[in-house]
Amino acid sequence: MPRRGVTRLAAVLLTALLPPLLADADIARTVRAASSRQRSDRSLVVAPGARPAVLAAMTLGEEGVDRVAGGEGGAASSANASGTPLLVVTATGREAEETALALRSYLPADDVAVMPAWETLPHERLSPRADTVAQRLSVLRRLAHPEEGGAIRVLVVPVRALLAPVIAGLGELEPVRLAPGLAVGLEETARRLETAAYTRVDMVESRGEYAVRGGILDVFPPSEPRPVRVDFFGDEIDEVSSFAVADQRTIEALASVTATACRELVLTGEVRGRAAALTEAVPGAADMLEKISQGIAVEGMESLAPVLVDKMIPLLDLVGDRLTVLLEPERVRKRAEDLTATTAEFLAAAWTSAASGGTVPVDLSAAAFAHLAEARALALSTNRGWWSFTALASGPEVTRLDLSDPRTYRGELERAVSDLGQWALQGWTVVVATDGPGPGRRMAQLLGDGGVPARIVDQLSEAAELGREVDWVPAPAASAEDEADETVSPVGGAAGAAADDPASGPGDG
Repeated sequence: MPRRGVTRLAAVLLTALLPPLLADADIARTVRAASSRQRSDRSLVVAPGARPAVLAAMTLGEEGVDRVAGGEGGAASSANASGTPLLVVTATGREAEETALALRSYLPADDVAVMPAWETLPHERLSPRADTVAQRLSVLRRLAHPEEGGAIRVLVVPVRALLAPVIAGLGELEPVRLAPGLAVGLEETARRLETAAYTRVDMVESRGEYAVRGGILDVFPPSEPRPVRVDFFGDEIDEVSSFAVADQRTIEALASVTATACRELVLTGEVRGRAAALTEAVPGAADMLEKISQGIAVEGMESLAPVLVDKMIPLLDLVGDRLTVLLEPERVRKRAEDLTATTAEFLAAAWTSAASGGTVPVDLSAAAFAHLAEARALALSTNRGWWSFTALASGPEVTRLDLSDPRTYRGELERAVSDLGQWALQGWTVVVATDGPGPGRRMAQLLGDGGVPARIVDQLSEAAELGREVDWVPAPAASAEDEADETVSPVGGAAGAAADDPASGPGDG
């Protein structure tokens, strides 16, 4: 059977490509192994361009394989509650975002989430950005309460986020929900925002700020593009609307707004009490602790979390029964080593300073990055599995999926049209993604001029939508380097690449 191909695609729904993947024997075995309750340490050679499609197929579980085997090709188009949830680990935050974007080509967007890492190191007296905190808290809330925002099928995290301990209980933090008709009370809402580390100001201009004027509350949730104005009538919310920072004028009415906390260290009564008790015992952080004891959020207060909260736990303790998959394990491992080395260097410098008459550093070891080996041991000890997707590997215990990346043409339109035409004439079903409708229309016209039937579609959500002509999917969020840099792939049993010799089929290269 010739190798089939799937290109690296952009953020449009392409679930119609998953049933043909599951029909391939190698992919089906991989999906079944991922569904096993006795998962192990496993390394797979998977071409980079094919990884999003393979990961999406893995989430469908054995039931997805069985449905496709039984002729139910649409199995991949809907959420599968009995499938396999994944924790995908990347070397960097940028790679995590790119991986999530690609996964949303094959799965509903809400099924994929990214848990970003702090921009700061745990021991630095700098606070992470409010929007980063909001995204993290939103993910933790969904993990703890999937009934509220829907279950996360694929959670993508940079290794920095995987290894950084998390304050226990953050998933139980209930965000402040604001909607017309809710009887919440202005004073109570302001108190909850204060506890969630929002700063009270005279006029809201930045994320994490709120202001009260009469019966009006302005607040700028970190996850929102604009600040929000909440009009109260007595203790009931009368209207919620967004407004502009520049002139403070109302822009549009909103059905509801959720204000997540601005800090992961929430200033509860218990935290404030501990800060007050430590003020004299920790002179090096006395000023910061005094403000925290007064309920004032200060820059860098997260660095003191280990001595102010009950417990800090590994992220793996919060993600449930997920199969962990590392993308390019060597790069992930190198990044993890750099993180732990940086932490050790910082601590050594602090003790050197103390030996020279400086302040003795606070014991913040509970917030230090864990070693990657510790995360692996935890995943394996709980039968959650520890898999790796790599481009190059060898050995008897390495599973090699017969995949390769598609060719990129980088402006060679004539060559692209020629290859597409030959593949279509050979009977392949060809699906192409472009970075917008313009390039798609142009290429479809060129194919038509060459006698090759082609059509432009917005989505490929059902297998029945796949035809024998060239299907062109315009993708506004594609990652192509220029409009003419199209990547081409046929639809088939496993992911592959365009061959240098088009006569041999698009997946034989």
